[in-house]
Amino acid sequence: MSSDAPNWSYISHELRTPLNHIIGYSELLIEEADERKEAALIEPLQQIRAKGKQLVSMLGEVFKQDIPESPLLRLKMAHDDLCAVAGRVQQSSTGLQANAPNDLLPDLKKIESAADQFVALVKQFTTP
Repeated sequence: MSSDAPNWSYISHELRTPLNHIIGYSELLIEEADERKEAALIEPLQQIRAKGKQLVSMLGEVFKQDIPESPLLRLKMAHDDLCAVAGRVQQSSTGLQANAPNDLLPDLKKIESAADQFVALVKQFTTP
């Protein structure tokens, strides 16, 4: 491997970090909403968590070791789908912020920020 070859382990880790934030913060907020009996927040938060897990699964396919195509080619092929799912996380988080209690807003903004960061990283790693 040449010294200018991408470090796919590093790239995979970088892409998964914001997804772990999306999943983790959504799980915290689900618990909080459940304790407060904020039923209207639970389903949208579960959908956000599900989309986070979907993105992790999609990345798993991109970085599979036993496929002949390079991870870069697979990442480029998955670019639009990855960004679309992350965009839905952003939209859901933004929509929830309009009606959520003020003390939940920081964690909802962290979810939105993590989705933004994920999209930016996908674009960074797929652009020469």
